[in-house]
Amino acid sequence: MTAPTKISFVFAVSHSSSKAFTIWHLSCSTLTIRASVLGASHSVRFFMKLRDHRSMSYYGQRIWPPLWTRISGASAIPIIGEFGILINARMSTVDDNRCFLTMNYGATRYIACLWLDDKEFCRRLVDLLKKHHGEPIDQIAELEIPVKLLSSRSSESSLMAK
Repeated sequence: MTAPTKISFVFAVSHSSSKAFTIWHLSCSTLTIRASVLGASHSVRFFMKLRDHRSMSYYGQRIWPPLWTRISGASAIPIIGEFGILINARMSTVDDNRCFLTMNYGATRYIACLWLDDKEFCRRLVDLLKKHHGEPIDQIAELEIPVKLLSSRSSESSLMAK
């Protein structure tokens, strides 16, 4: 049995009677929310860092940080981690739940293949990453993206950086 992952959430509740809203930051190991907590007059959005997002998995196994394999440049062994500068993100042409990331680290170019359970999340992940070409992978992993807690697994996550 593995220890629970510590999760950080930032969420805002907007008040329908005014333009004011309240923001909370919650860091916990377990989070339970009941639908009755969400009244009709409140809108709640939860955010998770990309690296910690619950949809960043394949058959229950975490897929982050990526395993990087050298495709050009100086000889190097495969590395795992948040290294280098993102050069490209693209969907696989043969499988809808797989995408490829390319990055430069020093004088070497690497590629990583990410397999995801959720095909829609995979597509949205690629769309998000395309907006961050040229940025360090470790900064991209820090992006906070919304999590929809009360919808079905296949459409639970939306990827729009804060």
